[in-house]
Amino acid sequence: MHNFEQALRESRNYELVANFKSKFSELVLTTHIRLIESDAAKIYTMEIFKEVKDEIMKASAMIVKSRFSRGLSYSRGFPSSNMFYVMKEEYVDHIPTSLVLSRWAKDAKI
Repeated sequence: MHNFEQALRESRNYELVANFKSKFSELVLTTHIRLIESDAAKIYTMEIFKEVKDEIMKASAMIVKSRFSRGLSYSRGFPSSNMFYVMKEEYVDHIPTSLVLSRWAKDAKI
């Protein structure tokens, strides 16, 4: 029982530290799609933002040879690199709320 209580305390402490870092850390923007990247930094938790940033970086490196209409997909509940590329090409400067899965957002507990 003592070990369980200790593990529970450590888990809660880890969650508090992660929430603090997500809310109060300043991130360095490094991609060419800065407006979308800064919007993602405001929306997503630090841990998920790292994965979202990887998708944004992939979108920055894409070159389109031809265009055709096809369904775009999520990658684990956030926009994929294809979606970020389309946002860049269509001059979208923020992530639409319909593409944000609330459990990955900083304000998920609210």
